Amino acid sequence: MQTNTIMPNGDVLTLSPSLMTISFTGERSVLSTSALNGGIKNNLTTVFNHSYNLLLEPKTPQMLGPTMEIHYSELARSLSLDPLTTTGFSTGVNIDNTAIISLPCQKYTVTALVTAGLEVNACRVGNPAPYQENDGVVENPPAGTINIVLSVDADMTEACLTRALVTVTAAKVAALQELLVSDRYHGGLATGSGTDGVIIIANSESPIKVHEAGEQFKLGEVIGQVVIKAVKEALFRHDGLSTQVQHSVLRRLERFGVTKDTIAQACKRNGFDCQDPDKLDEMFRKIDKDGYLVTLASLYAHLIDQVQWGLIVPSESIRVGEHLLNLMGFHNGFERIVFFKSENDNELLSRRMSAAFIDAAAFWMTQRNKV
Repeated sequence: MQTNTIMPNGDVLTLSPSLMTISFTGERSVLSTSALNGGIKNNLTTVFNHSYNLLLEPKTPQMLGPTMEIHYSELARSLSLDPLTTTGFSTGVNIDNTAIISLPCQKYTVTALVTAGLEVNACRVGNPAPYQENDGVVENPPAGTINIVLSVDADMTEACLTRALVTVTAAKVAALQELLVSDRYHGGLATGSGTDGVIIIANSESPIKVHEAGEQFKLGEVIGQVVIKAVKEALFRHDGLSTQVQHSVLRRLERFGVTKDTIAQACKRNGFDCQDPDKLDEMFRKIDKDGYLVTLASLYAHLIDQVQWGLIVPSESIRVGEHLLNLMGFHNGFERIVFFKSENDNELLSRRMSAAFIDAAAFWMTQRNKV
């Protein structure tokens, strides 16, 4: 089913399950991170966000040319769009799951349109990269991305457009931080995916001209509000990610290797090898959704973060980590004093703290089985 909507600046928004287009009804200034007509352009007529999820098997992006620019040019042609006057990107998210948020900003309107999926491709900036570019040729990127289109019904200077890109990126990171999204590759908190894209559209015909889009200016404030809200809603629509889902011991600690499998393996080492999956799931649920344990696990996770970041030296963190684990043990009804081996290496201590939590959780479950 296809729907057409008139946006605040008069542009035509068209949505179908596999394609979103915004057709301009006047002159627009566009900043795009796409390989197709990326940078700042003043001659574009259309932007798009295309979902390959409903069209291809397997559900992975297939390159239509040797470079991303040729790929997107051929994709635009296949969508009956002019590649010379179009910019856009692709996603594995159904376009039906687009989050659209608009807010007034003084005498004009700011709209964010976002698709997001991070269960596979969430990562943290600065961590080792799995892909390389060779003369413009890249491997097929992994599924999962955050695509953000921001439409501002005001004219913007080129400096303002580029500053708005910084603000959009900061808002995306803030949304992921507030949801504690995990890096799927190396641990830590995710700052995005490896394939995120941003398009910012300014209305060149507006009598209002804006020069500042930083966080301490009104436009920056509203950009932050619409992007944070839209990214969160988009992640909920596609991944089911929400504050309620993240209220979980395992969700808090999975980036440190604390999972059902690692705890079950530790249980087996302790002599408890439950063969009843329903009973095992019930035992995990009691630990996973216990509000007191979620709170303590959150403190424990952030303690490991600060050890890894060098904000807390090992000697300062060892006693606090022991105390948190023992509080969790007492809450489970078991008095088992946990001690960490003295360690001066931050990375090694963080791994030992993760292993200590796995062992402690396995002990609680083993003891529960004996009761």
